[in-house]
Amino acid sequence: MAIQRIEEKVLVFDGENFKSAGVQIVEHLKKENDSEYRFIPLTDRANQIIENARELNPNGEFIFERNGDRLIARAVTYWLSKYCRDAGITYKSPHCTRRTTASRMSTEGMFSDK
Repeated sequence: MAIQRIEEKVLVFDGENFKSAGVQIVEHLKKENDSEYRFIPLTDRANQIIENARELNPNGEFIFERNGDRLIARAVTYWLSKYCRDAGITYKSPHCTRRTTASRMSTEGMFSDK
């Protein structure tokens, strides 16, 4: 696994125009090749949620499905947005959440084998 470091220009909007607020260095995880997968360990609570979902639909092909079909990306985004709003926390897209989680796990040494 590689870390991609990017220099970003930070802009702020003053009500009329965008003005430069400096530059920041951003680190992003970058896969070495398209066949590489990241395995993220789940907490006991996350495993229990998945187990409960399987018990509710023991014959389902997918863990989370509706009317026998897997949830589409838009549905996942909708439910995540709704639950974040209900909990009073800032919504982040599934992609952003996955990327942030992978970055933080890497920072903590969870991907040190690559």
